[in-house]
Amino acid sequence: MTSRTIYVLGLSLAMTPLCLKKTLAEMKFVSILLFLAIGIFIVLFIIQLATLGSLENHDENYGQYYKIEFNMALITGFNIIVLAYSYQINLFPTYNSLGANKSNKTALEAIMIGSGLSFFIYCSLGFLSIYIFGSSLKSSVLTNVGEE
Repeated sequence: MTSRTIYVLGLSLAMTPLCLKKTLAEMKFVSILLFLAIGIFIVLFIIQLATLGSLENHDENYGQYYKIEFNMALITGFNIIVLAYSYQINLFPTYNSLGANKSNKTALEAIMIGSGLSFFIYCSLGFLSIYIFGSSLKSSVLTNVGEE
């Protein structure tokens, strides 16, 4: 009962009704839970950094975090940023899901809120991860959290 297969099957069965929703308004509760979980994750990182400090970070020079090296990793970073903000393919489903409030103004407000929240989440999690884990930060911060 504790194997990964049972966990994945149970989770997929529980999420099946959510996958069959037709409008985004029906998924409001799931959206709120998602942002709540991300917020808790960021708050826990802030608490860890404030109380325990950067135990995992063995770097002595924090200036290295702000030096830009022009190589393929920089180009990959730009690709990741573009991909992170490429939710414009969801523009028309989002617009259609606005229901009675459907207008260009409300669609623009939804896009601005989404872009603002995405920017805040990416930046805050990035800065916190760098200062907590330093140069030992892996490509997925969850890998570092798991090792900790």
